[in-house]
Amino acid sequence: MPDSFAPVSVPGIDGEYSRKKIMLALMLPLAMSLIAVSMINVALPSIEHGLGASSSDLQWVLSGYALVFGMMLVPAGRLGDIMGRSMFLVAGVVLFNLASLACGTATTPLALNAFRLLQGIGAGMIGPQSAGIIQQYFRGAERAKAFAIFGMTVSVAVAIGPLLCGGIISIVGPDAGWRTAFLANVPIGILAIIAAIFWLPWGRERQFVAILTRHRINTGQLPKTQRKPDVPTVPGTPASLHVDLDPIGMLLLVASVVCIMVPFINATHPIMFLLLILAAVLLVAWVRWERGYKARGHEPMVDMSLFSHSTYINGTSVSGSYFLGGTSIFVLVALYVQDGMGATPLQSGLLTLPNALISGVSAMVVGRYAFRYARTILFGCHVSILTGIAGLAITAWLAEVADLSFWWMILPTMLIGIGQGGLGSCNQTATLMDVPPEMGGTAGGVKQTAERVGTAVGNAIITAIFYFALAHSDWSFAFIWGLAGIACFIIVSASLNLYDRHVNGPGVG
Repeated sequence: MPDSFAPVSVPGIDGEYSRKKIMLALMLPLAMSLIAVSMINVALPSIEHGLGASSSDLQWVLSGYALVFGMMLVPAGRLGDIMGRSMFLVAGVVLFNLASLACGTATTPLALNAFRLLQGIGAGMIGPQSAGIIQQYFRGAERAKAFAIFGMTVSVAVAIGPLLCGGIISIVGPDAGWRTAFLANVPIGILAIIAAIFWLPWGRERQFVAILTRHRINTGQLPKTQRKPDVPTVPGTPASLHVDLDPIGMLLLVASVVCIMVPFINATHPIMFLLLILAAVLLVAWVRWERGYKARGHEPMVDMSLFSHSTYINGTSVSGSYFLGGTSIFVLVALYVQDGMGATPLQSGLLTLPNALISGVSAMVVGRYAFRYARTILFGCHVSILTGIAGLAITAWLAEVADLSFWWMILPTMLIGIGQGGLGSCNQTATLMDVPPEMGGTAGGVKQTAERVGTAVGNAIITAIFYFALAHSDWSFAFIWGLAGIACFIIVSASLNLYDRHVNGPGVG
């Protein structure tokens, strides 16, 4: 990690904390939760055989995690902002860890799905706290470098998940392999908990304890001799014991997210798409409620002033539209090379390894320049991804007409990796740079919710295009048409990025 990360002093706490250690404590659980998103695609056939799961069971193993992950992001971000991000991050890791252990020992499809839902809740508690803690303890160029590490972690974790799971299944065997993949999270989770306890500042939690102590003294529950020294306020810390959780606001937003995602991740009948109308009604009701709640002197779950920052709105739009297409690239690659060209799950995972490695390198390299040129770099990243998509289409065509090996896909996926790593790093910086630290967790949760919704909607649309084309032609033709759909979404994201650059300039400094 960058040597320029200076130690951080936390108000009211003796000593200093290493920002390098803070980043490690944040990225370890974040990577663990994201690997669980992408690895499951490789494990589904083994789960089907090992538990006798139906296609409906497998759909919920895949989509149930994504659904509750998306539901939890904003409420968890809000709770972390109010009561302490370090505490909620550790709670999320503990829940994720216990659920992973239960998934690895599940004996029925129903039990596995129930534990996957719990795992998704834990993952949803982790993500917003990582962004919020960076917002709270990093400033300026250091924040840009921290978000570069954040982007690198996201890119590498998502890309490397299928390889890790495919490797475990190849070594242990299909029956025990998928269980081992879940159980492998347990030691990682234990390390993450230990790192968080010792390396995170816990500033807000210490402040909250101090407030509680003063309250108990004032009410006579503690003698004045036990009064602790006054603790200076940490930004975003509540000034009293009153905590306004805005439960109605939470319920309205969670319900709207569910109504958006369910038709796309588990549409059993076309009538389920009517839920999108209900989602629009709920979103309007949520916005009106949040504005009215603040006008009445309360603290809304999401303060609508967050959307007064054009950098935040534009950056979230760029990210959400990119996720409509970008996350489907390797879904199509896996379908094409495994079902269409006879590759094994391990070969499919190895095909993505160079992408994961170069994505991480790209995130770190461009992170050095994000503070000054973030939005300019973002456009270059979009061009790199589109060029890689074109390369994949050409490779698929040559595979059809000249019997070209699927291993040639490594070259265009590396171009995609360059773009993905840089995009994740720079967009995170450009989106959250102007957000006040006390809103960091909530802002990160809203942004990640847009990304999760984009992933669910995009995967449904792109796979529908792919299978429609496959019904009328061959695998290569279907793959190319799916890539064309992805390219359309990437072009939309690039256009929004150009607009953002025009409004807010090339950099964030």
